[in-house]
Amino acid sequence: MLAAMTIMIRRAEPDDLPTLATLWYEKTLLQADVRLRLAPNARAAWITAQTAHLTTDQRALFVAVSDDVIIGYAAGWLHDLPGMMPAQLGVIDDMALDAHQYHSGAGRALVVALRAWFATHDVQRCVVWLPRADAIGQAFWRSLGAQDWIDGLWLK
Repeated sequence: MLAAMTIMIRRAEPDDLPTLATLWYEKTLLQADVRLRLAPNARAAWITAQTAHLTTDQRALFVAVSDDVIIGYAAGWLHDLPGMMPAQLGVIDDMALDAHQYHSGAGRALVVALRAWFATHDVQRCVVWLPRADAIGQAFWRSLGAQDWIDGLWLK
């Protein structure tokens, strides 16, 4: 019998970023789109952007840790909607889990952490950005109750 895996969710720290960049890079390769290419310095650029995001109160980056090993992350930010109700939406724009092993409940735990962070900013509604062709991601989010809302269109 296998022992249940304990997953801890916490805010990301600067020292986590190289590991997260590897997860991001692998996920990005799996979701390749011919309209986008990885830059030669993709990981370094991603780390630089995330380093800046760690210092703003408009963004959150959470990591999932099991047995002292980072197994995933989820990122979100606050999007203002002036003149609308609600006045802000939470946007979940990036999420990755270690694809080399199954981590039961890690994705859902990361979503719970982001939604709790959104709630601290009085944000009750959130949207998710993910590729339409990402069947696994689509199924995951729909299992949490996500529904179609806006179509993203590619404009040349």
